[in-house]
Amino acid sequence: MFQYTAKIISVYDGDTCRADIDLGFGVTMRNQAFRVHGIDCPEMTSEAGKDARDYARTLLTAGLLIRVETFKDTKEKYGRYLAKITLPDNTDYASTMIAAGHAKPYSGGTREP
Repeated sequence: MFQYTAKIISVYDGDTCRADIDLGFGVTMRNQAFRVHGIDCPEMTSEAGKDARDYARTLLTAGLLIRVETFKDTKEKYGRYLAKITLPDNTDYASTMIAAGHAKPYSGGTREP
């Protein structure tokens, strides 16, 4: 697992965001997509999906500095890095989304409808 500081650029839905990643030594990877590890949010085609996205945007505001821990050094099939996101107050983003009712725990495999 690799750990970095990142700055939020945008939030697409409850479990997908984009950020600039500070790799250290003055090197930044810009506008990288992340899939949040450990949760599954409703799809954007539903009202619940839009609610999850809107709530996520209150937690992951543009310009916010977060900590990301990536699980692989490669991207998944949609071009995103799988990552754990820690908010500035040291709370886990995925746990916050689950507690708020906007996500379900997810560890891979077939998702529930």
